[in-house]
Amino acid sequence: MDFSRLDTKGSHHRDRHSVEGDDYTRDRIQSAETGVDGQIYPPHIALQAALFKDMLAMHIVYSVCGETIKAEFLTSLKSLYLLAISGFVRGPAYYHIHVLSDGAVAKEDLSFLRPLSNFKASVHPTFPNATMLFKTCSTERIYLHQHKDFQDLDKVIYVDTDTLWLDDPVWWWTHFAHMKTKHAAFGMAEESNSGGSWYTNAQIPHHGARGLNAGVLMASLATVRASNFTAEREAIIAHYLPLGHLPLGDQDILNIYGHNHPEQFYAMPCMFNFR
Repeated sequence: MDFSRLDTKGSHHRDRHSVEGDDYTRDRIQSAETGVDGQIYPPHIALQAALFKDMLAMHIVYSVCGETIKAEFLTSLKSLYLLAISGFVRGPAYYHIHVLSDGAVAKEDLSFLRPLSNFKASVHPTFPNATMLFKTCSTERIYLHQHKDFQDLDKVIYVDTDTLWLDDPVWWWTHFAHMKTKHAAFGMAEESNSGGSWYTNAQIPHHGARGLNAGVLMASLATVRASNFTAEREAIIAHYLPLGHLPLGDQDILNIYGHNHPEQFYAMPCMFNFR
C-alpha cells in the first residue's frame, strides 16, 4: 500500500480542531514553524497547522545520514503518521517529528506529510564534531542534550530508522511519568533475545543482567544536562575506544554509564521494543 497517497482530507479524518474560515484563511502563509518547514499550503491547511501546540507535543527524534537508510526511515515515518492521523478519537495528542540529517533528508522529502493541528516535522543538522562510532549518525542520541536546536526541550523519544510503529506512541509517552518519579535520565528496554545477550560475554560492564538496547530510547534531556553524563561519556570513549571495546558504539556507552549509574535508567517494558 502506498501510504504517500493516503487521502487525509476526507471527513473521516476531519481534525478535531476544524474551524470555520475567516479573513485570515484567505491568505496563504509560509509554514516556517508549523507543519513541514518551508512549505506553502492552502489557507485551510495553514490554519490547521497554526493550531499546533509544541509545548504539549510528543517529540520523536530520528537520525538519517546517507541515502541507504532513507527508504526505511520514510517507511517508519509513514507508519507513525498513519497512527497520528487516525488517533483523534483518543483525545488531544500532538506529534513533533525531529529529523537529524547530514543532508540525506531535505524538507522536500517530507512534503507528503500534510501538516495538521496535531502533526509537525522539522529537519535539523547533525551535532557538530560528534564522535563517529558504529554507524554514521548513530551517536546522535547521546548528544541530543547538547544540540542547539533542542535546548528548550526536555522529554524526547529517539528511535532507529528501522522502527515500525504498531501503536500510537501516546501510550509510550505516559512512561515519562515513571521516569520522573525515579529521577531517571534515560529509558531503555532490556535485551530480550531468548538465545542470550551479547553483553553476557562482553569485555565491558553493562546495565543489569542482559544489558540495554538503544534502538528505542526515552530521554529526559533536562535530567541528562543536570547529570555528569557529558563528562563521563567522553571519559568512556577515551578509555574504551582505543581498546576496540565499543563495537556497538553509543549503545555500549549507555550500558557502561548505566552500569555505573543504574539509578539514572528506567527499564522500559519490552513491548515498546519488540523485535
